[in-house]
Amino acid sequence: MERIGEKEIGDYGVLRDKLDWTAHEAEVANLRSEILMRRMLNLEEDIGKIKESIRMSLDVFMEMDRKLGKVEANMIIRGKRMHTRSRKAREGGVAAVSNEVEMLTDLDRQVLNLLSANGPMSSRDLQVRIGKSREHISRLLGKLVDQDLIERNRSGRQFTYNIINSDENDKEGPAAS
Repeated sequence: MERIGEKEIGDYGVLRDKLDWTAHEAEVANLRSEILMRRMLNLEEDIGKIKESIRMSLDVFMEMDRKLGKVEANMIIRGKRMHTRSRKAREGGVAAVSNEVEMLTDLDRQVLNLLSANGPMSSRDLQVRIGKSREHISRLLGKLVDQDLIERNRSGRQFTYNIINSDENDKEGPAAS
């Protein structure tokens, strides 16, 4: 039998220690990868929840936008500048456009919103709903009629005011300018 030297036994001991250390490092790496895998799965769940939340928010937004679109369908978008035609030019059949450019006021928008929501209304109905004087409402309605935003119709002994369809405005717009 050959005798194994102390040096060889020491080398085996060192190798065994290295092997044990390597196995330990592999086990630690395996545990770390399991922890990271769990974190990744949790993040994927969180991402799924966020996506669902975004979908729900988008659905709510789209519904609100649809409802708002119905109200704005017959209105001029807030802050949009528009050319006005004078009543005399329109009644005379002249398609002239005045140089005046006006912005819609909050009161103008309030009247347009009321007419859009309720349909045709008399000046008295608008006066009561808005709380302004008869003269103020009369001037306001005259201005909106001049701007071709609303139309005045005779209904028996009184006049009613209604929003002009945006399709009609689009047809007149290019011809008037």
